[in-house]
Amino acid sequence: MTVEVKIIGEKINEINVLDNQETPTMITTVEETLIPQIIKGQTIEAVDTVSGATNSSNAVLDAVGQSLAEATK
Repeated sequence: MTVEVKIIGEKINEINVLDNQETPTMITTVEETLIPQIIKGQTIEAVDTVSGATNSSNAVLDAVGQSLAEATK
């Protein structure tokens, strides 16, 4: 999965899923539920995965985590 994480002033401002192999309904649910939690909490640590979309949730969390790690290098 490929995501774009926009950081403004050291804060996560926007997360977009660019490329994925997930079921469209699952990724839509994750985009509507999980991504707002990440942005609101400014972390991937205290975020609950979406019930019924655990694999998609974990893929987004992993991709966002990798993006954040790259941004802080």
